[in-house]
Amino acid sequence: PTGSASLTCVGRRLRAIPLLAHFSSGASTMIEPSWCNVAQSYLGLREYPGSSNNPTIMGWLKNMGWAWLGGDSVPWCGSFLSHCMKRVGITPPKAGYRALSWATWGEPCHSQVGAVGVKSRKGGGHVFLIVGITADGKYFKALGGNQADSVCISDIAVADVDAIRWPATQLVTNIPLP
Repeated sequence: PTGSASLTCVGRRLRAIPLLAHFSSGASTMIEPSWCNVAQSYLGLREYPGSSNNPTIMGWLKNMGWAWLGGDSVPWCGSFLSHCMKRVGITPPKAGYRALSWATWGEPCHSQVGAVGVKSRKGGGHVFLIVGITADGKYFKALGGNQADSVCISDIAVADVDAIRWPATQLVTNIPLP
C-alpha cells in the first residue's frame, strides 16, 4: 500500500502522450514506454481475500524465481514492476521484489511518463510508474501494483518520493507529465 498517500484508484486506460515530433503529413507520433503498456494491461487486477491467492500474481512471483515469498498478501509492488520490465526485455533489480531496491536501479532522471518512482514508508517502501501529475503539482499519478490491494492509479505526494529512475538500457523519452 502507499501509506499516507491520497489513494484514488481508477479503472481506466492511460492515453498515449503525443511527442513533439511531427511527420511531413502533419500526424504526430503517439508513444509511451513499453513497460507502461504492460502495466496498463493489468489495471483492475486485485489480490484475492483471505488465504486464496490470485494466480496472476502468483505467476509473476514464480516466473521471477520468488515463489518463496508466499501469497498475494505480501507486498508485491516490486514484483509487479519487475514483471512489467522483464516482459519488455529490461532486467529489473536482482531483489526487485523489494521496493527500495529500485531506488538505485537504472539511472536517475527527472519526473516524466514511465519513470520509476520510489518512496519510503514505515516497514519498507513502495515502487510505481509515474504517469501524470495533479494540476497543483503536489501529487504524482502513480500506476502500480499493491495499491489498495490492486493494480491501479493512485496519487502519491511528490514530496514523499525519494528516487526517480529510468532503465539504463533505454533512451530517456522525456514525455512530459499530463
